[in-house]
Amino acid sequence: MSYTVKMLVVCAGLFPLWPWGASAGEIRFSRSSQWRAWSAPEGTIAISPDGRVSPVFIRKSINAALNADQFSVLGDFGDGEERLGGIRGAGTNLRMAGLILDGDEETFWTPAVGAALDDWWVEVDLGRAVSATEVAVKFARSGNPFSMFQVFVSTGEEAVYFGSGLKKYSLLAETTRPNTRYELTYPLLPQDVKLSGRGELTFRQFVRFVLFRALRTAENPRLAEIEVSALGDNIVLDSEQRGGGALIAPAGGDESEPPTFASDIIDGNYNTGWNSLGNFVGDPKRWGWVNIDLGTLFWVDHVRIITSFEFTGKRNVPVFGYKLFASDGTRSSGAGAGEFIDFDDLVWEEIAELEANPAPERFIFEEHLTPRKVRYLFWSNRNQRRTGVSTVREIQAFGEGFIPGVTLTSGLIDLGGAKNLTAIHWSGETPPATRLVVRTRTGNELGEKLHYFDKEGNEYTEKAWNKLPPFKREKEPTVELIPGAGWSPWSLPYEYSGARFQSPSPRSYAQIQVELISDDPQRAPTLSSVALEFTDPAAEQIVAEIVPRVATPGQMEEFSYFIRPSFGSGTRGFDQILIRVPTDPVFRGLKLDHEEIDPVAVRAAADSLVVTLPTAVQSAQVNFATQVFLNATLFEGFVRRSAEPDSWQQIDPGDASPDALGDDLRVFLPASSRGLQTPTIDPAVITPNGDGRNEQLTVCFALVGLEASRQLRAAVYDLGGRLVARLRDQSGSSGEYALLWDGRDGAGNMVPPGVYLFRLSIDSDEPTRAFTRLVGVAY
Repeated sequence: MSYTVKMLVVCAGLFPLWPWGASAGEIRFSRSSQWRAWSAPEGTIAISPDGRVSPVFIRKSINAALNADQFSVLGDFGDGEERLGGIRGAGTNLRMAGLILDGDEETFWTPAVGAALDDWWVEVDLGRAVSATEVAVKFARSGNPFSMFQVFVSTGEEAVYFGSGLKKYSLLAETTRPNTRYELTYPLLPQDVKLSGRGELTFRQFVRFVLFRALRTAENPRLAEIEVSALGDNIVLDSEQRGGGALIAPAGGDESEPPTFASDIIDGNYNTGWNSLGNFVGDPKRWGWVNIDLGTLFWVDHVRIITSFEFTGKRNVPVFGYKLFASDGTRSSGAGAGEFIDFDDLVWEEIAELEANPAPERFIFEEHLTPRKVRYLFWSNRNQRRTGVSTVREIQAFGEGFIPGVTLTSGLIDLGGAKNLTAIHWSGETPPATRLVVRTRTGNELGEKLHYFDKEGNEYTEKAWNKLPPFKREKEPTVELIPGAGWSPWSLPYEYSGARFQSPSPRSYAQIQVELISDDPQRAPTLSSVALEFTDPAAEQIVAEIVPRVATPGQMEEFSYFIRPSFGSGTRGFDQILIRVPTDPVFRGLKLDHEEIDPVAVRAAADSLVVTLPTAVQSAQVNFATQVFLNATLFEGFVRRSAEPDSWQQIDPGDASPDALGDDLRVFLPASSRGLQTPTIDPAVITPNGDGRNEQLTVCFALVGLEASRQLRAAVYDLGGRLVARLRDQSGSSGEYALLWDGRDGAGNMVPPGVYLFRLSIDSDEPTRAFTRLVGVAY
């Protein structure tokens, strides 16, 4: 079968080599059209016309009518149709009705000439139910206000019964005398439920529809705007489009069953909901819980839980208790690797609790929080008062500030064959408390992933797609190109722009990932460009291994570094080898194709050894000596043509010689030798009298095998245990150290002659942690 190749998601697209054309040997991304081909969670980045990328700003106190057309609800009245927000209907002059949502107070809707009074109405659909605070009605000053009118609001709840298609409206405002004002504002009641004289329960803060209806004709009436002030951007909406969503507890709290997806409480539709079963204590993972993945990090300071007392005439059981947890996505130590992120997989913070809900019971719950970064929300129904099902209509979350963590990923970059990637550059702005984090990965093979669609663009599993009638499905699946076998994991973050390329190279394909991170809600980084530098490879592949694989810590050790290149068409060979070493190396010899030979030049530095070869070779062996202080020290290697200074090609670990075992470039230390190595002290007695002999104490020692920095303390005490002088109290990592003491105390005064105690220690779990020695002072 032949497949139609259609790049559905950004990472499926292949960025070809030459069209970027900034200069030979460079691929650059800097234009807005290029950034739009990168992938990011939907709605999280803004791209300026001049090609700058920044996180979106999440707002408080919005007019929810202005962007109503950006939201839609699927099947809100049981008909399965998706409806975009905006104007739901108008009794007359429908073509002008959209002008009341454009933010322009000079444009307007007015009834058509001759239209009957019964047709003088217009209905607004916000596209989602919002937490509203007030509704404003504005009239254009180029005409007259409507004289007598009513304003209704609705959650979207259907009247009479579910599926009736009739909305249940509540009267918000009604003029009692002719109006002459051009702007009127109607606050929504702060409480969640109001019992009116007719016994109707009205949810005033949760609004999706607004209906304006004239009660009396007027001359030249012009409605300019209907505004709905809301708490802010509800960041729970569009969680699924960002790659997140909501998972709910399996029926009956059976943990052996997988959780199920539940869009009904994050879809902005009051007609859908989740029936949450309570009546338990203890484990928050049992019974009625929902785990919401927002799809990316947001600043959150306000969460609302919307339940219903009554729906289409039926009463619901209140929520009598709950717990609310938040997580920024930090994984717990025992996190699993499954498809679903379980409660136990994340580090959670309990941010709110409802212990009781006494009569008259509440049905809308507000939780105001200190602003924090949140990726996941976990809500558990802890209904211990009585057994029953509580219907949760929506869970909303709000905050203010730039999205604190957005990941932007390039498509698969086709390098036009194997290329030696040498460096990565980027530019942008990073105000205080912000940063750009850049990673890469590479590979040589591509895989395929098939996607199955119907004629309307809805995606199905292969099994479900095959069950569709042929006239409803696309003739062929769509092929997405994805990283294939052998791709490297994402690299560690690059420390600076222009850094050496870290992912395996040479390779035929590459991918770039940039995180835009902020720790301040009011500040955000901006990304302007990213560029990869490359050259033609010196060899198709170069592998190396080192022997011995285990070294004595802190001692000069003899090593052999075996190198085997594989050449092919288009490769140009190399004449220099660079080996990264932990300490100053000593060159011992060179073998080319198993024969000892003198190098053209050798350059030894504190962290590297560079050997220049007289000729191209099929194999090489570099012998040198150095000291190892850190377990699993990596001896990275590179080769290049000396005539091209920026052409260093990375050496991969592999089988380079039958004389070496291990196929690796790491050297290990015995576990028993890690920690503080025995210091040397010279002289044992100092005579700081100014004659130039034995004036100061020198302590030399090494820290070995420390995976991270540890606090290092060195001090001199008198024999009574009193501190005389502090020589060091700061962090230290694996390596060699030297400390000096000139016989003075902490105040700078010469100490009396006598015997003193020198003590050296590190904060570590390694076997050797402290050292103590008597030293003398004489004059």
